[in-house]
Amino acid sequence: MTISPNGVLYVGTMDQGLVYSITKGKVVTLFSELNMPQGVLWNAN
Repeated sequence: MTISPNGVLYVGTMDQGLVYSITKGKVVTLFSELNMPQGVLWNAN
């Protein structure tokens, strides 16, 4: 899980293989069918 400078929270789920973005109560699935994503890293570059 990580948070971007503009306040978007990114969350990965190992068991479901999904990555979500969460902002202002809105949840969006960004990636699916991943093989056990273990973390999310924010890179501002």
